[in-house]
Amino acid sequence: MSVSAKAPGVLKLLGEHAVVYDYLAVAVAVDRFATTEITSTYGSDLIISLDDLNKSFTFTREDLLRIYNKYREIGFKSTEAVLRFREESGIPQDVLPFVLIAARLAYQYDVNVAGMHAHIRSDIPIGKGLASSAACSTSFAISLERAGKAMLPESDILDVAIDGERVTHGNPGAGRIDVSTSYYGGVVSVQKGRTPFARKEEISNLPDIIVIDTGPKKSTAETVGIISKRRAVDPDYANQRLAEIGRASVEGLAALQEGKFDTLGSCMNTCQHMLAELGVSSDGLDIAIHRAREAGASGAKLSGGGGGGAAIAIGPDPKMLMEKLGQSKFNVSTYEISNIGAMHFRYEKNKAKSV
Repeated sequence: MSVSAKAPGVLKLLGEHAVVYDYLAVAVAVDRFATTEITSTYGSDLIISLDDLNKSFTFTREDLLRIYNKYREIGFKSTEAVLRFREESGIPQDVLPFVLIAARLAYQYDVNVAGMHAHIRSDIPIGKGLASSAACSTSFAISLERAGKAMLPESDILDVAIDGERVTHGNPGAGRIDVSTSYYGGVVSVQKGRTPFARKEEISNLPDIIVIDTGPKKSTAETVGIISKRRAVDPDYANQRLAEIGRASVEGLAALQEGKFDTLGSCMNTCQHMLAELGVSSDGLDIAIHRAREAGASGAKLSGGGGGGAAIAIGPDPKMLMEKLGQSKFNVSTYEISNIGAMHFRYEKNKAKSV
């Protein structure tokens, strides 16, 4: 028995940070993937191998039950609770997200995970704002579900995968955007209080995205805290800029749907200007974005939490843009938006069962 699933990385096109305050945001899945492959060991333990780290861990049924009971005891209603769970788990932090996913599937949803060996690997850059951890959690949850011949309600399998992100980032609010986008693929709009929270936008004409690596980034929790403090000190200043990001996100999504990439670029620039004024850009991001615009980008901005990491750019001539930016000190790559999300592999399983 061999089962696998892939999940794409994610970039934030519009609306990050403002989405925390109920405004629309737009994320895109990109053509870099995390892959989980599961084979049978014919034993009773679960083996999880993190191939990129050259690490392998073995867990008994009792290990998984203990983690599930600890999860139920503590809950994830606050940051303090998530951090307490991490501290009291007794599991190495780099594998803990996957252990929790497996424990929930086994003991909350009665999925058979015994005797399985999961190999997890990713070609998504780590710590650059491309949601590598979310893609790994999503691919692992889908693969384990498939290997256990189960089919959870979609909202449940998403929540299980999101718990991996909550553990990774030590934050109960982490992961919803990244996991949802990695699951659906393509262009996904998200907004708190909307049903559904995440919606895949059916758009056929999509731009290539230039990704500029500006170096290490601050944690998203830290940059979210910067804006929270700014709102506490000067709510009018912060709220006006968040509202402007929200307006630009709505306009930018409409432009993307209509193939008006110049307008989309202008909306990206507006978002970046507001994010910089809110204090979540960085010197490296500012320099990369300035150079991208000098090189012909119609739009350039940070992607994700900010404070370093990835800057993104679009333009009428991506090849020329790449060539000009390639002369800078930054590492520059071209990404395509991937319409293949982890959801694709769940339906592959259904199709196989019906034959």
